[in-house]
Amino acid sequence: MTLLELMTVVTLIAVVAAAAAPSIGDALAERKMTQTSLDVVRIARRGRSEAAGYGRAHMLRYLSGDTGTGVFELYRGINNHCNTNDWNAVTGGGVCNREGGFCRDFIVVSQETDTDTIAVVPDNIVGEPLDICFEPSGRVLWRTGTNRFSDRNQGGAANPLGGFVFRVERDGGATGVIRRVVIPLGGDARVLQ
Repeated sequence: MTLLELMTVVTLIAVVAAAAAPSIGDALAERKMTQTSLDVVRIARRGRSEAAGYGRAHMLRYLSGDTGTGVFELYRGINNHCNTNDWNAVTGGGVCNREGGFCRDFIVVSQETDTDTIAVVPDNIVGEPLDICFEPSGRVLWRTGTNRFSDRNQGGAANPLGGFVFRVERDGGATGVIRRVVIPLGGDARVLQ
């Protein structure tokens, strides 16, 4: 093989790789969105099943986080009722890590995906933090801010209308398929799209 032939092959490979790069990037981003959706489903199902398994209330907290991409934290309460737990003491000032305490699991979307372009955003609830509490009896309660937990189920911007919907989107929803994770009141979390 001559030097000219070698340079032709290298150039051809470079052109093909450059043409394929955008679709490879899109495929990787779609995979990260799918994985993020499944992680949200996993942490919600874990909270619901551990509440029944341990006989103690579990609280799933959503915050938009420093980057606005979303943070989920799962805490185990000290008794079986959502409103009788001192969640401020349980959350320990809001620092959730794997080193112990009552924190059972957490997802920081920007760390999980290594990017700030994928975000998890609540679709039907206004206010932070959004807390979803699972009781061992299967009852699901919720609150925003520091209110008492409630199972109210009306429509409107401040009520869940049967459950919670989180959009997993890329670039503010401008590109890619938006996935919706649903956590129904009294049901198991699932991905809609």
